[in-house]
Amino acid sequence: MGLNESVRVVIHDYQQQPLLLQRADGRRQGYYCFPGGKVEADETLLEAASREVLEETGLAVTMEKIGSYKNKDRINHYYKADETVHPATVELDDEHTSYRFSNNVPSSYLAFPSDRACYAAIKSKKK
Repeated sequence: MGLNESVRVVIHDYQQQPLLLQRADGRRQGYYCFPGGKVEADETLLEAASREVLEETGLAVTMEKIGSYKNKDRINHYYKADETVHPATVELDDEHTSYRFSNNVPSSYLAFPSDRACYAAIKSKKK
């Protein structure tokens, strides 16, 4: 069986803090993640990233790919939004309970290993 593919999108506010969504249910309930999700069979990675961001946040952003992380059975493709967004423009879906823009979330609060790696890379570039 082949690897599953997911997309995640890093979106910053005007203070260059990344957007994190708090998950509403499942085994990772309460943990934070970047907007994103599974790639559907009939879409490109960029189409999936755009769809997931719009579904989860109500935002339509342009973006570019910044890297990929491979887990046991999944490849997570990361994109970065080209523009910054105002926090008040985020409209959450029912998969998430809250959101925050922050550079100070402990990595143990992030839902996925690849999100922890990406978040650490973002933070190290700020120094």
